Amino acid sequence: MKCPGATRTVLLAILILFSAAAAASWNNPYPAADAEKNILYSAFRERPKTFDPARAYSSNEYQFIAQIYEPPFQYHYLKRPYTLVPLTATGVPAPVFFDKQGRRLPHNAPVARIAYSVYEIHIRPGIYFQPHPAFARDASGRLLYHALGPGDLTDIDAIGDFAQTGTREVTAADYIYQIKRLAHPKLHSPIQSLMNDYIVGIREYADTLKKAYDAIAGGREEGVYLDLAQYPLAGVEEVDRYTYRVKIKADVSQDLLEDRLSALRILHVAQATVFTLGAYVGLLVANHSGVLPYDGAVVMHAVRVDHPAHRDVRPLVEDFVFHFPWLGTLMNRIGGVRACPENATRLLEADQLVAVFPEGIKGIGKLYKDRYKLQRFGRGGFVKLALRTRAPIVPVAIVGAEEIHPLLGRVTWLAKSFGVPYVPITPTFPWLGPLGAIPLPSKWTVRFAPPIDVAAEYGPDAAEDRILVNRLSEQVRAHIQEMVGDILRKR
Repeated sequence: MKCPGATRTVLLAILILFSAAAAASWNNPYPAADAEKNILYSAFRERPKTFDPARAYSSNEYQFIAQIYEPPFQYHYLKRPYTLVPLTATGVPAPVFFDKQGRRLPHNAPVARIAYSVYEIHIRPGIYFQPHPAFARDASGRLLYHALGPGDLTDIDAIGDFAQTGTREVTAADYIYQIKRLAHPKLHSPIQSLMNDYIVGIREYADTLKKAYDAIAGGREEGVYLDLAQYPLAGVEEVDRYTYRVKIKADVSQDLLEDRLSALRILHVAQATVFTLGAYVGLLVANHSGVLPYDGAVVMHAVRVDHPAHRDVRPLVEDFVFHFPWLGTLMNRIGGVRACPENATRLLEADQLVAVFPEGIKGIGKLYKDRYKLQRFGRGGFVKLALRTRAPIVPVAIVGAEEIHPLLGRVTWLAKSFGVPYVPITPTFPWLGPLGAIPLPSKWTVRFAPPIDVAAEYGPDAAEDRILVNRLSEQVRAHIQEMVGDILRKR
């Protein structure tokens, strides 16, 4: 007996059920009451270790820090290309150029004449700190909680346990103080080495603060206060309550460099950093991707062609590359060497520039969906190498390699037969045979950060400190990840 009417009713009920399921996610982890609110949810890979902007080095931490502190400027991410816009500042300042004698130069002055540039930043009045017990004052204006003893903290377990709070206006001096904190000897700011090559006098300022701290501490590790207001920084000046100036060292024009490399579709950003290496030894530490080690060849070309001294870079290459009859020979001929500590040490002791890719196989084996997400930097072998050989670390960020062979999958069960870690599956390989090894066209950006001299700060013996080595390795990895992210945002 057929019941077409009943069949239609059942099908209609099923259709309504599936339509309702499609209208809302049944496994949404967020409160239903927030569904119509403008809330941006984000994820982070590990628990933040600090919210101090002078010490933070992880993108996970900056997801929180960006919601707590307001810098003078920010990027307008809805514009193309991204544009720097004021946040707490009244506007984006234009640089004023000066020569070595301190004489002001016109805005179109040749780069060779510019010794430094000055940026005058105006902060908007009327911006106040979040209410906090540190700002609380009594009726006479004296701070309530600035001279507390152990007995005063008996019932205090959290900030909210203090009875009084206060606030005050944000001024130019607050931003100056934060810049000074980058050089504090006990903060070990991961970006101080970067600022050494930009802010005038901050390198010398760090030396001054270290000597002052040691004199005050007298060997103590606790209860030492270094009043940064008593130590002026040459490159930062307070003009008035809402205005300060920052002196920035002269940079090198990129116009000629970009013109020369445009045919190769390679764009260098801030390559002036590598110029500082001159004839010195150095360890270039870069992110790794692209299935085959083209990124090593690009770094070699960048330094060889555009460095004033035309330095040669010796990249450390994964062992499996030498199993290929043509690729292994090619890498040897262009200067590549097998990746091992002995080879790296021998090259650095011979005053060579050595390029390492700590992600190793995990880097070039990333799937396309995970592109530009840096993998773990092994066990910090490059940090140990830099400490023992006293070679400065130069972080290098490479963007463009992920697109030459978009890795869609990996076949591992055939890998041992060919002496490789995996057989790649890309849009062209193995479907086109040997032609699939030809890289797809892509635009490359290579950015070099200022050198980080870990040996000068910690000494060669620190190579045996596993905790320090891992921390420095993660700092470098996070720094390169930030550089990669910045390039992608501006690309």
